[in-house]
Amino acid sequence: YTTLAQGYRCVGINPANLGVYKRPSLNLMNFSLGLSNNFFSLANYNTITGVHLEDSLAYNYFPKSQFYDLFGGNGLRIMQTIELPFPLINFSTRRIAFTTQLSSNIDIGLPDGFVDFLLFGNPFGKNISLDMDQFIIQTLESGVSYGHQFSNFSAGVTLKYILGLFYMGLESVNTPYLTTDVSGFTGKNQYLIQQAVGGSGLGLDVGFTTKESASGIQAGISVINLLGTVTWTQDHIMRSSLENSLSAAGDWYLRPNEFMLMSIVMDSVTAL
Repeated sequence: YTTLAQGYRCVGINPANLGVYKRPSLNLMNFSLGLSNNFFSLANYNTITGVHLEDSLAYNYFPKSQFYDLFGGNGLRIMQTIELPFPLINFSTRRIAFTTQLSSNIDIGLPDGFVDFLLFGNPFGKNISLDMDQFIIQTLESGVSYGHQFSNFSAGVTLKYILGLFYMGLESVNTPYLTTDVSGFTGKNQYLIQQAVGGSGLGLDVGFTTKESASGIQAGISVINLLGTVTWTQDHIMRSSLENSLSAAGDWYLRPNEFMLMSIVMDSVTAL
């Protein structure tokens, strides 16, 4: 698709195609929704359907260690993306395109230790990792793109302004763990929570597309959001206009670039 995307749709894919396909285009209504994960797939489904995880003598035996490896050491992750190009203000004319779209990205999940616990229980004396990262980010991107065709290739560039709408993230401190020993459960789990409303930044897309050869071969390459950053500030106009509503969160109120430390310590916890 790096060489096939045309019109305003090549923005975010390969802006060099504006120099290849010069027909004008206009967005009336369009959106995309993506949902993915790091485990559930048709290939994995076919692999584990009907297998026996316990009896090593069974003809359909499948070792738990191999089942565990299917998660790639990342626990269970769920990723969602939503892209909503605004109607009528996404268009291209010859070599130039103007685009504005709302983007939402979510990456959440359960720690690798959760999968370990489901498969192997809580082995005596072994640390179960509770390391996990979560984030939600929503942005509004507006960009202007230009593509130019040379003798043997086309090159294109997109300069984007990124308006940060909302961000919330959770990250682990050191390596959180849970251990079962003779005294019970022990563990130390610390996480940093951050949220931000109102930010701005710039992004740059660059791309190249070769001229189609006599045998019909064409290649393209692009780098999206090169050096792209969003800076979240307290005095951003969006943050300022919502400050009264945000401050009503009480103890959960966070200023931009401020973290909340959540610490969970277990020492010889037992249960009947």
